[in-house]
Amino acid sequence: MKRTSPRSLVQATLSAPAWTRVLTKVRRGASRRSLQVKGRKGSLLRRTVVGCLAAAWASAGVAWAATDLPKAKAGEASVDDSQAVAAASPAAKAGMPALSHSQTAAAGLLVALGDSITFGYNLPDTDGNRKPSLQAFPALLGERERLRVANLGVPGWTSADLQAALGHLATGQLLRQARLVTLDIGSNDLLRLAEQQGIQVAVGGGSGQLTAAQQQQLTQAVQQMTRNVAAILTGVRELTAAPVLLYTLYNPFPTGSALHDLTEPLEQSANAALKQLAATFPNVVVADAHAAFAGHETEDVRVAAGDIHPTVAGQAVLAQAGAAALAAAGLQVTGRTGTGQETAAGSTQKTAGEAAGQGVEAATSMLAWTAGQAGGSWRGALAGLEVAAQAPAGWLGQTQELALLGQPAGLLAGWAPRGTVGLAEVSVLAMAGSSWHKPLTLTLTGPQIPAHAGVYVWAGNAWQPLPSANVSAGRVQVEVTGPADLLVVRPSTSSLAGATSPVTGLPLLRNSLLGAGLVAVGGSLCLLARRRAGGGWDRSQGTGCSGR
Repeated sequence: MKRTSPRSLVQATLSAPAWTRVLTKVRRGASRRSLQVKGRKGSLLRRTVVGCLAAAWASAGVAWAATDLPKAKAGEASVDDSQAVAAASPAAKAGMPALSHSQTAAAGLLVALGDSITFGYNLPDTDGNRKPSLQAFPALLGERERLRVANLGVPGWTSADLQAALGHLATGQLLRQARLVTLDIGSNDLLRLAEQQGIQVAVGGGSGQLTAAQQQQLTQAVQQMTRNVAAILTGVRELTAAPVLLYTLYNPFPTGSALHDLTEPLEQSANAALKQLAATFPNVVVADAHAAFAGHETEDVRVAAGDIHPTVAGQAVLAQAGAAALAAAGLQVTGRTGTGQETAAGSTQKTAGEAAGQGVEAATSMLAWTAGQAGGSWRGALAGLEVAAQAPAGWLGQTQELALLGQPAGLLAGWAPRGTVGLAEVSVLAMAGSSWHKPLTLTLTGPQIPAHAGVYVWAGNAWQPLPSANVSAGRVQVEVTGPADLLVVRPSTSSLAGATSPVTGLPLLRNSLLGAGLVAVGGSLCLLARRRAGGGWDRSQGTGCSGR
């Protein structure tokens, strides 16, 4: 039998009067059997069309499923990734949400714990002592070591207040990221007791001596302060193995003055206890502020203004003392190699040389204020949001030194509950044993807050929704009755790019299943068309394929 050419086969196919006619016979050599394709079983052209459609169908299914995958923004992990990180981390086992790998692997962070000295009290750039100074020693030391800085110093706090603050989620999370921790605390333990006992008044009267009862009370205060600092160091060591710079207490009064002579023995006793304590903890280095200030009190302390806080020059001396202690211990904590310094809120602080004529670009991660029983209102920027605090009269049992600590969205991957993405975290920090009689109203505003945002409160080991929160587009209002960690979130299915399909609008799981179904059907049609084209149907042998 004469072999049919492909060209004549195509011509015969195109000239066929109807789909039910037999189109061709193809002899494939003496060893092959004839192939006869008949009417209703379809033509070669039809198989070709079906194969093409099947391939297109399969390709569409793959593309459809692929376009449905979430695409996380820079610095923002997808929900599934962040949950995997949280589940695998030691912090998760301890009941704390974990940070993403990109955060924990970021260039180093300096976490500064302390009081008004750490804060930079009365320095010119604190906005009326509402935000930490960029001229305080943590910022200067961070610039020197190329570290991002989280200044958590709160004016007026004692060692007991700082110990209580370590229990906050945000404080713990920052410490877990730290490459260096500074700790300068204890001055207010002594000053508060002195004020309560009227010691300064007695000294001002000219006695220059402490009574036996006053001496005993101050000695007990030093002992309690030492125990509190030991507890603080223990808490820090549970969160990070980073080096800790423990600052000694400086004597603010000029050498040779009556106040200097009166307080020096007490300072010496407290500092000796701090040095002994540092020796009992691994990787804790003493920065001797007392020795650095000795003989230079009028230059390094604002005594001329009736203030015991360091001047700008004094803050630089503290930074130098810390750097010298690190060098003497052979510790290398230098972070990234850039020329600027980042705050915990993620913005860049420029060095003094770079800032000349440009100003310093700064955004603080903390706001502090003195709150009295009369109530009042306070405003500021925090974690990329505008924050307003409103307190009614009689809301506190006594005057408090409060602070708001904020974490922006860029540091929150892995924090939020499943199915949500964190927008901002705000912690309300208060002094130990504070008594709240009425709630404090916090209003957070910002364009990144959608109308369907949610608010959660940390309940010790998990986030719990706060149904009493008042949420609208660009605004969240909550009431708190004590220290708290709050988290503002948005649903992940509508906030992450690609979390819904632009065609169907269905969530990720449904569209993925639909895409997989299309791939399966398309693949099956391709295999069926190829099988028929290769072997054909033989009525004499039933439904089997006769090709060999």
